[in-house]
Amino acid sequence: MFWEIAEVSRCGTAPDTQEEQGRFVLHRHDDGEGVHLDLRLEWGDTLSGWRIAGENLETGLWATEKMPHPADWLTQDRGLERKSAGLWRWEERSEDRRRVALQIGEETVRITLERRRGISAETVRALSDLAKESKMPFSALAGLAADGLQARAREIERFCALSRMLDGEGFDEAGWRSLFSGMSLREISDRLAHVEIRHDRLHPPLPVSLPEKLTEDEGTSRMRHAYQILHS
Repeated sequence: MFWEIAEVSRCGTAPDTQEEQGRFVLHRHDDGEGVHLDLRLEWGDTLSGWRIAGENLETGLWATEKMPHPADWLTQDRGLERKSAGLWRWEERSEDRRRVALQIGEETVRITLERRRGISAETVRALSDLAKESKMPFSALAGLAADGLQARAREIERFCALSRMLDGEGFDEAGWRSLFSGMSLREISDRLAHVEIRHDRLHPPLPVSLPEKLTEDEGTSRMRHAYQILHS
């Protein structure tokens, strides 16, 4: 399940509270999936918490819930960088929203996380299979998706520009853009190819280069003229 950090706030003084508190530790970790933060919260005899995709606690970062793991992480860093440690408590805890208060010395850091739905296991599996088939790391898929969206936009813009030129006011641009939203890039490219053929028939492209008459200097011109006289 995915969460997004909706807010991070800091208070310069520790709150006076009688609420139940536990210990926490925040580690910086660089593994095969990139640099991230492990926020480990003491929960009974084990630790829970979040794996946060980023190097600092900031609004907008995404996170996944950590599975229960040994409590000795509170005292043993095992080669990881310890960013901070202290006490923590719940300030809000609902199905789709959580707020924890981290007490670090005399400072309190409040982190609000909101659940983000819509990414199914089937979607993740399909992306994972695509990465495996393409022999690319899973982390590269975001860049490929951005490239694909840019390519779609270019194809659609060219299709619309040529169609406006060919059909004028008869071209239903809004209708075509709506239709393209449900098409693959290959399907869009096929439609563009038909429009390009129509355009080239009406406006045949010029050759890449046109033959040009070569200029001759005066000496070469005289020699050519003398040669013509001798053979006339």
